[in-house]
Parts: sequence; C-alpha cells; structure tokens
Amino acid sequence: GAVDLLIEVYKTTFNKMEGYIINTDKVKDKHGAYLEVSRLEIFFHELSMYEEKIFLKRYELKQDLLLKTYHEMLREASESERSELRQKLDDLLFNEECPYDSAQKYLEGLCWVLQCYFADVPSWRWYYPFYVAPFVSDLKGLSRVEISFIVDKPLRPFDQLMAVLPMRSWCALPKCYNKIMGRKEFDYPRLEPDTEGKHFLWNGISEELLLSATKAVDKELTTHESRRNATRQEKIFLHRDSSSLPHNEVTEQTSDCSVQKLPIDSATSGIGGWIAPDDNDGFSDGFFHSPTTNLQDITSDQTISGTFFNPEAANPVPRLLGNVRVPDKAVTGADISKRPLWHTYPGSRPPRM
Repeated sequence: GAVDLLIEVYKTTFNKMEGYIINTDKVKDKHGAYLEVSRLEIFFHELSMYEEKIFLKRYELKQDLLLKTYHEMLREASESERSELRQKLDDLLFNEECPYDSAQKYLEGLCWVLQCYFADVPSWRWYYPFYVAPFVSDLKGLSRVEISFIVDKPLRPFDQLMAVLPMRSWCALPKCYNKIMGRKEFDYPRLEPDTEGKHFLWNGISEELLLSATKAVDKELTTHESRRNATRQEKIFLHRDSSSLPHNEVTEQTSDCSVQKLPIDSATSGIGGWIAPDDNDGFSDGFFHSPTTNLQDITSDQTISGTFFNPEAANPVPRLLGNVRVPDKAVTGADISKRPLWHTYPGSRPPRM
C-alpha cells in the first residue's frame, strides 16, 4: 500500500514541484547538493495530507489486535496479573513517541541510500539511530539541514564476524580469537528495541573494546589468515577456455608480471573490465592445492583466476539508437486499472477486484 500511495502522490505533485527531486549529475557530492530540497518538501507536504487517515486506520487495526490478544491473556491470568496487563496495553496504545531530531537523521538516511546506489558508500559507520520514522508532517524546514558524512573504512572481515557471530559459530574464526570471544566486557547494555515485526533481539557490541581486543591478537594470525582479514582487490574466476579471456599464450607470458592488465572481452562475457595476475600466485596453472587436510588437491583445475578491475566509468547518454523503430503505443491510460489506496478500504488486505 505504501508504494501505491508514493507513486500516486508523486504523479499528482510532479507539476507543482516543477522538476525532479534528484539531480543525478551531482549525485557524488558529499554535501547533498544533488537534492532539490524545496521540491522534496512539496512532495512531503502533499504526502502528509494522507497521514491522519493512515494512522487512524493503523491505530484501529492495532487496537483490534491488541484487544484480542489482551482478552486471550486475561482468560489465563490471575487477578493480580490483570492490572499489569492493563498498564501494558495502555503503553502500547498511547505511548508511541518520535524523537525530535529524527527528521534530520531520516533525511540523511535518504541521501545515504541514494549515494549507495548511484555513487559509493558515503560512510560505513552511519546508521539511523531510532526505531521509528518521523511523521511526514514533521519533515519540514529541511533546507536548514546540512548533509555531511564522515568518510571512513569498513570493519575488517574478522572484526565484522566477531560482532555478529553466535557462540556456536566461533569455529569459523581463527583459533586466536577464542581467548577474547565471550568476555564480559564486550557486553553492551541491553537496548530496548521495538519488537514489532522482529524475530530476534540482538545485544549491541562496544566497537571500541572489540577493535582494541582484536588488534591485540593480530600478531598471532598466520600469513594466510592475515590476508583473509585484509581488504584486497577483487578476484575473478573464468573457465580456462573462455572466449572472454586473452589468448592463453598472453596470460602465460604475463603470469610473472602483476602490474600488467589484460582486457576482458565485454561482448562475450557481458561484464568487461580488466584481469591481471594475482600478486602472489599469478594466474592459476591447472593445479589447486587444498587448504584443508580432509579434502584432496584438484589436479585438473579448469578455471583461471586473477585480480579483477572494473572498466572505466562512463556517463551514458540516455537516447535511443539511430536505427531503432519506435512501435506504436499499445497501452493507454484506460488499460491501467487503478488500485485502491490502503487507507480507503477496510481491513489490512485490499478487496478482490
């Protein structure tokens, strides 16, 4: 229902906005210059006109569900437990608050997602710090909001796994981490999350303590483990006889020269880009040594792997090719059935058409 409403409001508001909300030519700007804030505020204002009806329906549906659950629990509760149940019901129905500064963080979140899709990750540490989104009617005065992200680096692979792996998966990490996993000082005070629609509760991890502990055991990692724990250039794996690769003679000649890049044929592979010998291993030679003792070596490896580099970035021109024949229009507005908006029909499911 939300997508239908967004599209409907965008269509009816586009002329009033006098243009698009995003200027894609400036999408790499780190301070949000690509965002036409005045147009975004017009869109949010028109969207807020539906807010009261939507929340009224949400309230009614939630109230019905809570009352049903409440009566089921009441039948099984003792007399002393009933007053506590009533208090919890009141809290769920009437104590939903939205932090004042969530509007700024919400706008930052929109810009963060936009840049992830069209440019690059603007910040690896940024996150939306609230459990609820602001009301659309609160999204005003956005021209005074300054968008700025701190450019940083992602966590290393083992640090990331240390933060999220449960105890039964510790075997996936190097043995030197066993001495620090599960220590009490890594436990962060339990948050009070919004459990609606959630299946699990996670404890937070103190990033500062975690990184200081993993740094202390870095020297105990093997050479292979240290390579796994570093951010390196991407690798690509192709069949040895792939027509996307340069001739085998060329790859053999350059196997000892890690700086030379060989082009990948985009016409046959569909990806393009460049391949170069791996810094340590060069191109694979048909033999793959098993990294574990319980698996055999592969003596007739038919893949070839190397370091992969993306093709040069280009700005495509949005136009039809010269020899394209544009067919006559076969679909008109009369062929598009109008879907009822979520807040206009009873219940949570749309009526059958």
